[in-house]
Amino acid sequence: MDFGTDSLGSARAGSDRSRAADRMVEMSPARVGGFRSTAQTTPEPSFRPTGRIRRELCAAPGSFVWHDLHSSDAVESGAFLRNMFGWYSKTLGRRTLFTQGVLHVAGIVAVDSDPNSHPGIWRPHLRVANVDDCVARARVLGGTVIKAAEGIPGLDRHAEICDPMGASLVVADGALDRRTVGESTISWDELHTRDPRISASFWTSLFGWTTDWIVTGSEPIGVFLNGGERVASFRQTTNSVFDRASRWVPFIQTPTTASACAIATGLGAVVTTRLATDPLLGDAAILRDAGGAEVGICERTQARG
Repeated sequence: MDFGTDSLGSARAGSDRSRAADRMVEMSPARVGGFRSTAQTTPEPSFRPTGRIRRELCAAPGSFVWHDLHSSDAVESGAFLRNMFGWYSKTLGRRTLFTQGVLHVAGIVAVDSDPNSHPGIWRPHLRVANVDDCVARARVLGGTVIKAAEGIPGLDRHAEICDPMGASLVVADGALDRRTVGESTISWDELHTRDPRISASFWTSLFGWTTDWIVTGSEPIGVFLNGGERVASFRQTTNSVFDRASRWVPFIQTPTTASACAIATGLGAVVTTRLATDPLLGDAAILRDAGGAEVGICERTQARG
């Protein structure tokens, strides 16, 4: 059963909502119960999760502002995301927009099935001051331009670039300058890469980020800093069957990861990675839905809220 809806979007999209309404604090319960009704435990002082409150914040250049899931099974992936996180959706052609309350949280783009490609991959969008300059620098640094820059500068200019290890994201400028934070929204991004040294060098040189390291356990975790603020993390792939390709993995904030994993498996997903005591994300996991698309879940986030 799919608890989401495609009708809410048309009902709300038909009204001319003001920008102020989109930025309001949304505190009503999520549509589906489950793990979202569990009280969140008190975090460590260094962490600043937003709990149930969802809101939009301004995003400076160098910050993630949007996420699109490119899926060869958009129907399956969309149903999973709606049922799992209580999102609503509106589908127009090959694109689906997800909302949490009145706030936009993510989208799905339906792509043709390709047996040689990942069945579902997230494309984070990162705000930059100038897309064309960013694309030119990416080429010089050894990156690949997957989709050339298009759109109007200062309005909707965007391009897709890929680092030397194969992880890609979209750079954009103009009106895309806000991000949604809080429970049941994408609150963190992590780069899984076959070679952290090469990937970190590329992205820091491209965006002017710096890096920091969390050294615990067998493998250190790298953190990207944007103007001194944590913006994302990176770590080496484990070379397991589910963690071989270099890619960006978005993490959605949940109150309790254990309960979320149980709900996910009940919806037909597989828990491919369990990070029960991760020094950065706390209790976290990576899920793969029945359509093959993955998404991370975590109980706490530090920089984006």
